[in-house]
Amino acid sequence: MKKNNIYLPFNPLSEVLAVPFLVSRIFKGKKIKDLIDDKIELAREKSAEINLTEKERFESHLEFKNLDNFFVNNFRALDNSAAHSFEDKINYCLNQYSKESRKILTSTNLVVLEENFLKGAEKTLFLYFLLNKDFKVESELKNDAIQNLISDNQNCDKEIENEIFSFIKLEKISKDKELFNLIDFSKLKDFDVIYDSKIDGFEFKNQKYSDIIFLCIILDNKKIIELPSNQYINEILMEIKGNTVSETNFSNCKTKYLNPQILAPSENDKKIIKGIENFIDYHINEIKANI
Repeated sequence: MKKNNIYLPFNPLSEVLAVPFLVSRIFKGKKIKDLIDDKIELAREKSAEINLTEKERFESHLEFKNLDNFFVNNFRALDNSAAHSFEDKINYCLNQYSKESRKILTSTNLVVLEENFLKGAEKTLFLYFLLNKDFKVESELKNDAIQNLISDNQNCDKEIENEIFSFIKLEKISKDKELFNLIDFSKLKDFDVIYDSKIDGFEFKNQKYSDIIFLCIILDNKKIIELPSNQYINEILMEIKGNTVSETNFSNCKTKYLNPQILAPSENDKKIIKGIENFIDYHINEIKANI
């Protein structure tokens, strides 16, 4: 979005109509931060009431990617940063809004900017919370009695399955968005990575966490994604299961892959690494050749 495209040419009548709106806002005592706080609360409430199917989740992700407004463009500027919290991103958007509003010389365009910012925030934040909240698959909700017998680890497994298929966190750090959006991560099963290739459907292997770590490390090494740090893998796991894994896990997997002479990979590790490399060679490289 070119920000100048949202503004209107000077019109004396529009200026007259815009002034009462601005005066009313001042008397109501509602600052832009208060209005954004209201949008945040509304977006949280609305998104909490909705459970997406995987198809709907993917479509919502595309909708989020295609948003184009003053708020989302500034929100996205920090969205790939593991060092910035949600509050940091909101404050950055507010600061950018403040800077932009100080450049505007007409009342009409102040109103235009505010409307674009607030409507954009409402849509952006709703999709953000919808895509980033804990996602429970339908089968987990069918029977409460059965659900209570499922262990915490099994619940985590199902949540991770959904996150891998939506691959939102990985997409944020992809180096080629067009290529990344063509990758079918469900094909990992064909190479016995993360999912058990000998079982119908998508059932996790026992070594799923190592598989995910190796996948991130190898995609980074092949320059398909760019990990800001090893800890970004924890960002993925934290979002899914509300917990982290040891830094040692990252370091060991990275050493096994890049320096096997220092730390020898196990036979299972070798199978995982080979499976991921085959996935890249046969699936991703084929996509590259056809772009």
